[in-house]
Amino acid sequence: MELVGEQPAFNKPKPMPDLPKAIEPLTPAHAPLSIFPEPPLRSSQAICWDGFYVEHHHQPAYETPEYCYGWCNVSIHLGRAVRVEKWIETEKPQARWVREGDIGIYPAHVRFRERCFESTQFVDIYLAPDLLSRAVGQSGGSIPTLLPGFAQPDLLVYQMGLSLKAELEITGEPLYAESLAMALTVHLLRHYTGQMQPLFKSAAGLSQRHLSQVIDYMQTHLAEALSVAEIASSVQMSPYHFSRCFKQATGCSPHQYLLQTRVERAKALLQADRWPQPTLAEVAAATGFASQSHLNRHFKQQLGLTPRQFRNQ
Repeated sequence: MELVGEQPAFNKPKPMPDLPKAIEPLTPAHAPLSIFPEPPLRSSQAICWDGFYVEHHHQPAYETPEYCYGWCNVSIHLGRAVRVEKWIETEKPQARWVREGDIGIYPAHVRFRERCFESTQFVDIYLAPDLLSRAVGQSGGSIPTLLPGFAQPDLLVYQMGLSLKAELEITGEPLYAESLAMALTVHLLRHYTGQMQPLFKSAAGLSQRHLSQVIDYMQTHLAEALSVAEIASSVQMSPYHFSRCFKQATGCSPHQYLLQTRVERAKALLQADRWPQPTLAEVAAATGFASQSHLNRHFKQQLGLTPRQFRNQ
């Protein structure tokens, strides 16, 4: 993660002007064309997953018009921190730094407007009302109202978003992707409603604050040969207890998370528009892999391509 610690202040956004009484909700297929300067890099439109839609974006700086979605939208920020101003119909205007792994939740029919000051990369996941109904049908009870918000760290949603992005890029296999979408929906209904409980309860051993600290530590020291003991010490926990609690809270081990994050960072370096391009050995060193062959093995394991094949594509 490139920006850590205190960030420079910037002007608070002005209050949102009076809005028209009604705005036509956007469908997932048409939303990016109406809101953002560029179309998504990839989308699931041709895959036709049941009840959800996924897009991977890399957008220049932008300012959106007023809009609302017909489906619930979850946006997951990737890469370096960016400055964002957000106007949400039901809340005061907000100005924040949005960082790797931060999420935004935008319920259907709630109106928004935003300004992003620099180029940004993110994954957008749209969840159909029918999917929320099915999730409640599995867990019982009526459908709670999701609460809007942005720039919230949630490592579990981040991991699910990376997994759906990988499915979008590699296989588009519906069974795995749909199980991920259902798990994401249940998680949102449990933790982001009018009856919202704290994320990652104390029974799991890691508070949301400690998870954020761990994410920051891993991102900051990604190029180093990190050990579980070093990561655990950043939140004053024993390595054994930390490893168990981390997996309880996120569904993956610290080692799995590091490998996945390193491959994502390697992809960004391989895609960077700069000259001369870094060599594969330089990419391996910058992302914490022990060697170029180490990078090749895990890159291909996660993406089905070698780094050289990925760059050539």
